Amino acid sequence: MTIANALLIEKERLSLFYPVFLSFGILLGVYHPIISIYQIFVFGICFVAIVATLILKRYTLPAWLFIIFSIGIYVAQTGGICKFELLANKQFISKEYDKISFKADVGFVEETHPTMKGMQRIVLNNLKIKDMDFIKTAKMTCASKMLKDIEPRDKVRIFGRLLPYKTAAIPSSFDQMQYNSLIKMDASGIVFNIRKIAAKKSNKILDYFSYLRFFLTNSISKNISKPANGIASALLTGDKSAIPSDIRDVFIKSGTAHILAISGLHMSILSGILYAVFFKMFLYLRLLLQFINPKKYAAILSIFFSFLYLALSGFSPSATRAFIMTSICFISIAIGRGTVSLRNISFAALCILIFDPASLFLVSFQLSFGAVLALISFYEAYQKKLSKLISTSNFLSKISLYLLTSSATTLVASLATLPISISTFNRLSLTSIFGNMIAIPITSFLIAPFGIASLLFGNIFPFVKTIFEQSINILVTCITHISSMSGSNIAMRSFGTGSFSFAIIGILLLCLLKTKLRHIGSSAIFLAIVYHISDKSPNIVFHPQSGVIGFVENGEFFSTSLQKGRNKMRSIQQNIGLSGKIQKKSYDDKFEIAKRKYQQDVLLWTDNNQIMKIKQIRKSKHPYCPAYYESVNSD
Repeated sequence: MTIANALLIEKERLSLFYPVFLSFGILLGVYHPIISIYQIFVFGICFVAIVATLILKRYTLPAWLFIIFSIGIYVAQTGGICKFELLANKQFISKEYDKISFKADVGFVEETHPTMKGMQRIVLNNLKIKDMDFIKTAKMTCASKMLKDIEPRDKVRIFGRLLPYKTAAIPSSFDQMQYNSLIKMDASGIVFNIRKIAAKKSNKILDYFSYLRFFLTNSISKNISKPANGIASALLTGDKSAIPSDIRDVFIKSGTAHILAISGLHMSILSGILYAVFFKMFLYLRLLLQFINPKKYAAILSIFFSFLYLALSGFSPSATRAFIMTSICFISIAIGRGTVSLRNISFAALCILIFDPASLFLVSFQLSFGAVLALISFYEAYQKKLSKLISTSNFLSKISLYLLTSSATTLVASLATLPISISTFNRLSLTSIFGNMIAIPITSFLIAPFGIASLLFGNIFPFVKTIFEQSINILVTCITHISSMSGSNIAMRSFGTGSFSFAIIGILLLCLLKTKLRHIGSSAIFLAIVYHISDKSPNIVFHPQSGVIGFVENGEFFSTSLQKGRNKMRSIQQNIGLSGKIQKKSYDDKFEIAKRKYQQDVLLWTDNNQIMKIKQIRKSKHPYCPAYYESVNSD
């Protein structure tokens, strides 16, 4: 096949690149902001391009790609169609405040604190703090016993302390300020006392869903024993607050942590169960009412109840993506038309990014779309072969084929999301294939259907609740065993900006292109690996706020203090791909910071910004990232 023929074939798939060009526009709008007059100019060009393509009927696809790219720049500057408040217009807590008292509305109790036992994080809305009107929402740490009589939608008075946002320890490591700004949290802090002053007076629909979530979670906690109740709540309502930290770590190490979050897997399972139940119901009703179309009515009801489940889960990006995709499938069933899966995911990404462009920077969005894109591309390429094997296989062969496809599914999804997961979590699990081969079938065939049945009929048929609880216990036992295997928790160094960009572009080309041109993506992935291996990580870091120095010797990480700046040092250790206990050691005088010049293999972060200069983005009207870092060659 010639290159010209390949380009003609790929021209039909250019529409799949709409969300990619939209993402490029968002990135340009974020990192190189343009003022409003240029926005008007860009959209003027877009309007002319639309008119020209309609009149001339030529160059339609390139024109639309340019238009989508321009829309990306626009939504990055305006906060999307929903007009989310931009980070550029916000102020942030930059210093620790004295203990203050203020009123707020309870959103929901989100989760247990990962490092503090007996503590939970509570989301607060409509904060009323004197002289700080810019703070409207907050996520604060509170003792679990204080929340005994607190419910969502309650009005409360808080006595606590607001804490400063922490920026990234080093470039590409976790940035608390960036993450909290993306999830629309204006502040964080600690609650010393919380008192209810009024109960449930909000009329917002989402607040009612929060209360329903709270009610169902409490019901599950009372009727199911520990630790199964925490996992049951996470799977059915999305509330992970009751999951013990050791169980959470077990799922993370085994590569099955996605089971604990409401995502595409859960939405797909629920939608499938709903459609099967409603289809059977309308099939029997058709014997009495001939005008009923079972497929059509089953699809419509499945969309409605799937939306209720989406609202109950808090509209997470992964669940939203899955809802949009399944809704498109159900609509196609209702109108009697087929669907194209890659077009579904392209449309879902467009919808989410246009309404909320900040989702592009959330790891849940990246992992969700990366995994589903790779899986759909993989199965579209081998669909005919798999269909032929299934149709000609006996029962035992089908079991073997299921195990093989499960392994392939986990491998493909893991490889596609590898750059994102390594850069975010700094760890790699080689046992994730085995973990998912066990976890997904148990979740799909036992936990999900019996979980729904236990919510509806658990009080009438106790054995349903028993099967649900025992299924979760079996899952925990299996995952615990897998997490203890060697290779379940390998420390990995974060990808740099260059290697990460090459890897993502390579994966997109490999998945979205159909002809041999997709091997350009393979070349980009190879370059990303070479770039990552050759890229040198820092071996000396000076943290100016605490005056603590962290350094690497013989593959081990040392710190001049185990108390001051310990969280920063832990973040730095993980980011450069080291694990184990941080040891205390004095810093050798021969590496005196004031006299040592900047070298390629040494990173010095000095208090006078000699080596790493921090640019505050809000001064540059940067929408989503609070700070970025620029290397400067200096003494």
